[in-house]
Amino acid sequence: MVYYLNGNWLLLKIESDTKMRKTISLLLTTLLIVCTFASKAQEKKAITLENIWKYGTFNPGGVFGFVHLKDGKSYCRLVGDKSGQYVVSYAYETGNAIDTLINGRILAANNPKAQFAIQSFEFSEDEQKAIIISASEQIYRHSSLSQAWVYDRSSQKLTSVADKMVMYPTLSPDAKKVAFVFENNLYVKDLIKGKTKQLTKDGKKNSIINGAVDWVYEEEFSMDKGFDWNADGTRLAYYKFNETAVKQWDMEIYNDLYPEQYQYKYPKAGEANSIVDVYVCDVKKRKSKKLETG
Repeated sequence: MVYYLNGNWLLLKIESDTKMRKTISLLLTTLLIVCTFASKAQEKKAITLENIWKYGTFNPGGVFGFVHLKDGKSYCRLVGDKSGQYVVSYAYETGNAIDTLINGRILAANNPKAQFAIQSFEFSEDEQKAIIISASEQIYRHSSLSQAWVYDRSSQKLTSVADKMVMYPTLSPDAKKVAFVFENNLYVKDLIKGKTKQLTKDGKKNSIINGAVDWVYEEEFSMDKGFDWNADGTRLAYYKFNETAVKQWDMEIYNDLYPEQYQYKYPKAGEANSIVDVYVCDVKKRKSKKLETG
């Protein structure tokens, strides 16, 4: 028997054996599939600089903004329309909306704010409280300053983390406290008493960093936050970066009519890097202990 396939003649001798016929049929089907994919491949876009950088032809697709919920059956995301912003939960199985977890309109109405913009949110472990970021200023690639709030879903009360922009506001596991970094020092706010404690005092720009990381760790290791809570919320483990010996880099920032000078510690190859230590702080006593890391 003769077949014409993809511009070529195939001559096959068919035996009467049924098994042989099935094998040949499978072979021909496989060849047809391979040729089809080969034909499709020829239709793909050429790998050019324009397709890579200008048009983003080969950029991978993705779905962003989903936050998995602890029931394992639902997720939530921030949505908005002309009426306001909302954090809505959805069922994985059906994709249907289940509940509004944070209502931006009610949140603003019940608190002393005429308007309230939700840039991002992060729930506590029990999902009854949430850190809400309403404004932010980028520092480097991963780090930023944020206007942060703690939202209590049961009381619908909104509590400011601090009266200034801070870094890395993080709820304790029991959601009774929130830790953050301000001007290279680590702080904790008691959400029950409304009082803030300063846990470190030696933080200084271009010298000592507590609870965050230096430029090298952020840029090269994609790190940003440099602290975390223990399981019962009584202690905080944090990094201390001593970049005193690191040489300084001066850079001109051209935003307005006259440039501004920005200075930061930038170790070039072969030069001194930051000295990094790990500490654990007893939040109640405000005492830190250096750990032996080898």
